[in-house]
Amino acid sequence: MVVKYYVALSQDGHEVAIFNSSKLEISTCTIDTLNELKPFFYKPFKEANAVSFSHVTWSLSISNKLANGEILIALSCFNKNVHLMSGDKDSKQRNASLTRQSINSVLTHTTTSDSLGDLESGGKKKNHHSTWIFSTLNKERIRTTLDDLGGIIRVLGSSSHKQNIIIIHHYGITKANIPINYRIFQSPFHYNTLNKRVFKALFGKNSNNATEFYFPSVILNQISHEDNPQLNLFYRNIKKNYLFVQDYKLDKLNTLECYNLRGSNCGELVKLFKINSTKYNPKELPFIVANRTSKNNIIIEISKNEKLLAYHNRHYNNIITLFLMENCLEICTKEFTDIHSIIHIQFICNDEKLLIIGEQKIEDYEIEEIEIVKTYNEGSIRSVFVVWDLFSSNSEEDSVKITYDSLNMLDVFRHHHSYASSNGNIIYMNPEDGTVNSLFDHPDLINVLRTPSNILLKPIDTIMAQELVGSTKNYYPIYHFDKMLDANTLEKEVNYGEYIEPWIRSESIPQILVFINGDMTLRVVIGHYSIQVWRNKPLKTHPSLEYIWISNHQKIEVKSLLVGKNEFLLKFTLCSENSSNDMDEEIIQIHWPHVLILKDACVALEYYFHSDGRKNPKKGIFFDEFQAHIKKIVKKFIIDEPIIFQLAEIRYDIMGNLIRGNCVSIIKKILFTNRNKLSKSSEANLRAMNAKTNNHLHLPRLYSWDSNSLKKSDLEVAIESSTGVHRKDTIIVGYLLDYYSDNAIISVGWMNTISRALPHLYNHHLDYYVRELFYKPCFGKKQSSINQSLISSYELEKGFHKDVHAIYIRQELQRKPNTKYVSNFTDKLVNSVRKLKQNVFHNGDFIPNIRYNVVVSFHIVLYYLGYLRLSVEYLQLKQKGLVISLRILNPNENELILRSYTVATSLITFIMWIELLLLLRFFSGPANYINISISIISRVFYFFIFMTIVIVAIAHSMYLLLRSPDLIHLVPNGQSFTSVNLNPDITINQTFDVNNVSDNYFSNFWQSIVAVYFWINGRWDQVDQWNFLPIEILCFVASILLITVMQNMLVAFMTSVFDDASTSGRQAVLKFRADLICDYETLIKVIVSRNNDIENPRKLYYVAKLEAVENWESEAKKYRKLHKSILVDRFESVTDDEKSDDEYGEIWERFSKEIKGKKKRDYSGSSYDGSSSKFNSIRGYKSFENNDVEKLEKKMKEVQDDVKNKMKEIKDEMKSNIKGLEDKLVQLLELFKT
Repeated sequence: MVVKYYVALSQDGHEVAIFNSSKLEISTCTIDTLNELKPFFYKPFKEANAVSFSHVTWSLSISNKLANGEILIALSCFNKNVHLMSGDKDSKQRNASLTRQSINSVLTHTTTSDSLGDLESGGKKKNHHSTWIFSTLNKERIRTTLDDLGGIIRVLGSSSHKQNIIIIHHYGITKANIPINYRIFQSPFHYNTLNKRVFKALFGKNSNNATEFYFPSVILNQISHEDNPQLNLFYRNIKKNYLFVQDYKLDKLNTLECYNLRGSNCGELVKLFKINSTKYNPKELPFIVANRTSKNNIIIEISKNEKLLAYHNRHYNNIITLFLMENCLEICTKEFTDIHSIIHIQFICNDEKLLIIGEQKIEDYEIEEIEIVKTYNEGSIRSVFVVWDLFSSNSEEDSVKITYDSLNMLDVFRHHHSYASSNGNIIYMNPEDGTVNSLFDHPDLINVLRTPSNILLKPIDTIMAQELVGSTKNYYPIYHFDKMLDANTLEKEVNYGEYIEPWIRSESIPQILVFINGDMTLRVVIGHYSIQVWRNKPLKTHPSLEYIWISNHQKIEVKSLLVGKNEFLLKFTLCSENSSNDMDEEIIQIHWPHVLILKDACVALEYYFHSDGRKNPKKGIFFDEFQAHIKKIVKKFIIDEPIIFQLAEIRYDIMGNLIRGNCVSIIKKILFTNRNKLSKSSEANLRAMNAKTNNHLHLPRLYSWDSNSLKKSDLEVAIESSTGVHRKDTIIVGYLLDYYSDNAIISVGWMNTISRALPHLYNHHLDYYVRELFYKPCFGKKQSSINQSLISSYELEKGFHKDVHAIYIRQELQRKPNTKYVSNFTDKLVNSVRKLKQNVFHNGDFIPNIRYNVVVSFHIVLYYLGYLRLSVEYLQLKQKGLVISLRILNPNENELILRSYTVATSLITFIMWIELLLLLRFFSGPANYINISISIISRVFYFFIFMTIVIVAIAHSMYLLLRSPDLIHLVPNGQSFTSVNLNPDITINQTFDVNNVSDNYFSNFWQSIVAVYFWINGRWDQVDQWNFLPIEILCFVASILLITVMQNMLVAFMTSVFDDASTSGRQAVLKFRADLICDYETLIKVIVSRNNDIENPRKLYYVAKLEAVENWESEAKKYRKLHKSILVDRFESVTDDEKSDDEYGEIWERFSKEIKGKKKRDYSGSSYDGSSSKFNSIRGYKSFENNDVEKLEKKMKEVQDDVKNKMKEIKDEMKSNIKGLEDKLVQLLELFKT
């Protein structure tokens, strides 16, 4: 029997498990003690006959070391020829699925023995499907609900209290939860077990029960086409805590789906990567689609920090694509032409490198030693190791290193069970002796990963060099390798020493200058604030800058310097000018050319922009030219090394440096390309430049590389770096918004930084960008292909009756029946309290509403004070009883309190009804009437004020006349009544108490105002009883003003206001709903996590009628056509603002000629007066700009001639008009004379 080993690594890459299938033996060790295997004894395996299992395949996994020292080993076996099924085949499988979901994953009691007799005989378990979970701490098997299943098993990352295990079996996916202290749950009478049972009965599903899923729709489609894939093809599909499946389509874009397997959103589709198949080898695509059995033949690897994803499909042979995990965007695609196919990929060296294990055809290469070929099994293919240096190289050629596998491990890597990788570690089994080894101990790989050596470098006496610099003015030592040269003979080579740091206002000469090649064309200049590398190129009269490192206003203190051919190693510290040297200062090391040239150049541009070099008139002429040299380094990577730029931009804050350095031309070159004149798109032809839609050099990011904490996005940096609010001051913001929104039509991942930066745009008064942003096509033309079964019929029905209807779609693995997830009440309550404490007391930026930063905070306080008040009332009611609480309702005790309570109750009732009426604004019908009423009231408010003043004026006049009628001998006319046919006759005379308000309203000022107000309604009470002319005159004036004039004015005014308010009613409804949503999100954020996709979905989906979409597109296109600037100026194009290489060097050449012939410097301390050369350089600078000045003068002359012609035309027209006017005046005078 052939010995077959299975090896597994834990997720943290530390724990190792080995299974010998020929002997059914399990052993464990750690990554640091691979030679010290510890056997794990399981009696049924010892007693079983291993030959009976020759027709099955195994799956092995091991957990991380848990908090209590526990390590779980998961082992599963299944028939190697079994195919997947779309669901439960029969009632037995359905019942088993329901049972697993209804009971605890850890079985509390079982009558099943540990004997493997059934498996050996093929009795009940004729398919040989079984799973074992072992505890290394307790040296026993843990009986679980997974025991009767067999498939691809993986132990996921552990939480603080349980371990998740996932298994892909032939009729679905099952997830089980093993508590860390699982023995507690095995006792049916334990207090915690009983407690959990009670909670389960009251609040739903126990979190330790199993969860059952159907296969993803991609796999179900394969099964439905009668092309069932085999189970053993999915061993690569689970990485870390994610399940990956790929959906092939016949169009250009395929999708790689990523499902989460841990946490509350288990089974959710969290990421969707777009695979552009035609970018690789479009001729093979029909073959791939036809050959469905190999659809899952993919290789996936996630970096240790989960920032990068490496993807390879074996049908593409030697191509690898890197994706950014946070937004699923493609970083770059690279083809490795030196290898024929790829077997395995792994991120190593702390995610700085990517190790590729591949195959190479020997006949394609010349092999000097023929006997080596004979050692390979297949004779024509050998295994190779490829190390791709992702971030530390300066050219694509140097970033890839290839070495051959001298140990001939091709057979090992062709069998997935013989090796394992995780968290940057790779181990493999030696099939000959059964030992487990680390791949990083491989001698060929050690040589490739070895860091550059400095053995061949020679030291320079830096102490003596610094003493020479300090002893002599304007002198600096010059070396050729480690040999000091005579500066008197090197005038040509040192023609710019004084101006090597033009961004420094003070005089600055180099500390050391070293030539590091034989022909002295490559020099290292170590200044006081920078390290520079210059090279004299053939046929060029001036040097070009190849590398620069600039300190942030700190002086460089050289500690050591080693030099060699085309190489140097410098160690130095940084110190401030005003501070003393500190022995504990950090030592910085630069080993050129093994440095990050692009990163250091971008940092230099940022420091350079914020320096004050332009203020120095002696160096100002060199400032811009030196900056152009630095920009040239960056542009070289953009043009010649795009993959290096793409990867460095992900790893480092390159775009942020360029934004803070105000490098507009470079940013434009990164984001845009000039319009393709052959493009048939009328939309693209509206602009001179368009955003790059492939081979992107910049991707939006929200998270830093070194941690999972949020960082300032590049868009936020651009907003904060803006110097004003006008478009010309914020041009970089417009560039980024346009670039992101144009690419969002392909993938929504481009918008993740925009949604977070929108409040910052408002805060910096850049809301015009937001307005223009929503006219971009991505908001109306972006379509999403969604399985219609995920959308409820109710939502679809609503969408059919509305132009646009927003819906929430949770794309996830479909759960099997009886898997409806109900959150545990206790966990939800605890999580709410924890989130409340965390967000309110520790999170300073939890208020997203940009308009109500203070008001909403007050609302939140009131919101939770309401709960506090309710609790206090409950406690008082519980302590004092109902009688005490209703004491104020006793009318006999205090009538005043009762009266106040009654009044307050009536007012509160009125306010509550008004509040209820205002809440009806959520519905469009009542909201229109409410908004019309509010709009009318707000518009006629000042009219009411004017009308009130008139009423008060008339009332005041009436009050002055009738407050004391006795004083002016004014008596009201009363009526008299006489009874008829009565004996005796009765006469009733009406009398008045003029000082009483009931008989004389106008004796009280406030009552007189009320009486005059009711004149509007026709109530002229107590007016006809006064037979007095002034009163009649006041009433006549009041009737004209209040009734005839003002009431008719009010009706006419309200009619016009009603028309305006009815047209804006829909906008008011939408605004009210937006405010409600904003307030809700503000309040709910302190309770619900931002990662909760139910309460805070990452994506918004909507269904719309075709007519509505077409109308929006036509309006948006019309808007874009009518406006010159939509985020960017349509006439702006990608151009270089720098001169050519020859023009770069003219100023240096002129300066060289100016100082030539001057008094030479020597070691005695003599120096030259450079003032004349500086002034000559200024004259040279003027001639250097003559070409531009001539162009400018020519343009100005054209404009001037155009203005003159226009003025002449206006002058002639005015003369002809004046002449015509004179003729008409003459004719008019003649008419008067006649």
